[in-house]
Amino acid sequence: MQIAMGTFIVSFIGNGFVQSTQTLPSLAKLSPQARRRVLVVVFYTFIVLIVSLFGVLIIPDVVREGADFVSRLQTENLWAVVLGKMRNGLG
Repeated sequence: MQIAMGTFIVSFIGNGFVQSTQTLPSLAKLSPQARRRVLVVVFYTFIVLIVSLFGVLIIPDVVREGADFVSRLQTENLWAVVLGKMRNGLG
């Protein structure tokens, strides 16, 4: 269900983007079909860039936090580590 909904949302946003930007003066020299293809490539490139940026910003922090958690588990009491994490997370 999530894949179908995600596909619907991405296609809805993509169609809106392509339809609203087809009248740009910089693309006026292209045929309508070529203009649409260029805009679709731009849209999918933007999606790939956003996903890549998310990975570059988030994955190193997750790996660092995981390594810290494992090292703390190996050196300290398991329940003290879990309780400390719960206190930090819940406030």
